[in-house]
Amino acid sequence: MFPRLVPVFPLPGCVLFPGAVLPLHVYESRYRAMARGVLEKSSDDRLIAIALLRPGFQDLYQTPHAPIHHVVCVGRVIEHEQLADDRFNLLLLGFSRAVIVGEDQTGEFRKAHVSPLPSAGAKDASTESELREAIGELMKEATDEKLIHPAVVNHLLANTPRLEHCIDLLTYHLLPAEDSELKQRVLEENNVSIRVRILTRWLRNTIDEHKYARDTTRAWPPEPSPN
Repeated sequence: MFPRLVPVFPLPGCVLFPGAVLPLHVYESRYRAMARGVLEKSSDDRLIAIALLRPGFQDLYQTPHAPIHHVVCVGRVIEHEQLADDRFNLLLLGFSRAVIVGEDQTGEFRKAHVSPLPSAGAKDASTESELREAIGELMKEATDEKLIHPAVVNHLLANTPRLEHCIDLLTYHLLPAEDSELKQRVLEENNVSIRVRILTRWLRNTIDEHKYARDTTRAWPPEPSPN
């Protein structure tokens, strides 16, 4: 549970997921004010919603009207450091998807009225087991291709018994910042099976592209298209 009105921190190329930890360096005046206000609260209420800025935000970035995606991840500040010049270092632990249903733009920084966004799990235990197996096979192939360190995969798969948490953490850690719109799609998707499909498709494409790039047996120039 969390209060309906929480501070919003819009960021480019950044999508937080439940269970993931996001380091933040806060230096803009309005967000220093946000950090001070958050840290004045009890530890359970030190909440910030991370929102991905939409393309074309640049001209409005310094205003409360910069376009953002309205599905966010609400996180709790679990560690903080206040620097001598009033900047802050924060560690934010994501804990809930939420949708913005309204905004309060009257203050120095944006606040949003949010509503939790529940997940729809796999249909049954056998379906979840099959999805985990499919993810595991792709992970093994990715580690064989040296795209992912096996220790990372083993840790995530062993320590996230619920499939939805596993998918969220894999999406957060594996997809690069330039794929933030794809990360946002996973964040917005409440159906866990579809989240698996999005992640496995990305993994399959990434593995195939890597194999193609290192295939030295391909003829050059390539055969012309039959079209």
